[in-house]
This record gives sequence, structure tokens and C-alpha cells, in this order.
Amino acid sequence: MKKRPLKKSTLIVIATVVALALVVATLAMLNGRDQLRAGVGIKDGSFRLLSSNETTMVTLARLQKLPARTVTVTLDTSTTTARQVSYTGLPLRELFTGLGVPFTRDNYCVARGSDGFTTSYLADEVERDDIWLVYAQDGKALPGRSQNGFGPFLIVTRGEQFSQRWCKYLQTLTVK
Repeated sequence: MKKRPLKKSTLIVIATVVALALVVATLAMLNGRDQLRAGVGIKDGSFRLLSSNETTMVTLARLQKLPARTVTVTLDTSTTTARQVSYTGLPLRELFTGLGVPFTRDNYCVARGSDGFTTSYLADEVERDDIWLVYAQDGKALPGRSQNGFGPFLIVTRGEQFSQRWCKYLQTLTVK
């Protein structure tokens, strides 16, 4: 039995399907790279610190090697009544210094949580120690999102009513 050659239209359809598959694969790869850069998929025990084209994975163990302090702030949300809460952590200024991340008055930083919330902090807020990275409340580790908590890492803004710029579930912290 003799094989018939493929028609020109069939070859065009096959080439189009292959080209589309390559485009989809390329877009999926680029999207995955962008999500990795943004911190999507980071496990509960770390967050990504991005600065000057450098990426540093910050774990709880690494943070606990830096001098910890306690900050007491008012937690007031739309679902809770105002109350004083003590957190353990350190001001962002001390975090940057402790990890060797350059931060000047020309910089600002952007925090992003795994829930997609993003907020920014100006250099003068960081310099005044108004912005804190915390990892414990009342001496206990902050529970993560899967345990209905705010952690394991939370950015707290001192003196801000209603905690509207607090960043729970911290996933990436970018110095710009």
C-alpha cells in the first residue's frame, strides 16, 4: 500500500499547532519566572528580600540571629476592637543594616503579602523606626495563613490607626 503525501493545508495546520504550543510553553515559563521573582510559592518559613539586583532568602532562623526587640502597638481592624499587642521583631532599618542591605534617604521599600496585598514605606518612616518586621506575638511565633494567623512574618506600622498598611503573610520585601 502506497502512502499518500500530506496535503499542504494539513501541513499548515500542523505547523500552526506546533507554533501555538511553543508560544504557550514560552508564556508559561515567563509567567513562572515572574512569579518566582515576586515570591509566589515561597514556603511559610521565609520571605524574599530584593535589593540592588540581589535576592536574599530571609528565614526565621536568620532573623533570630539579629537583635530582637519588642514593640507594643494598637491593633484595630474592622473586625476587632482596639487592643494593645506586643510583637517581637526589629525595625526595618535594623533588618537592612543586619543583612547588609544598603538603604538611604533616596530609597523606599515595598512589601507584598501572599494574599496579594502590596504597600510601600518611605525612607523617613524606615529611618524613624516606624516600620517593623515582626515574627512573634506575646512570645509565641506568629501563626501562618493556613492557621488563620498573620505570619509567619508581619510588617507593622507603628502609630497608624486601623493598621491599614500592615502587611501580613509577608512574601517579598523590595528596596527600591
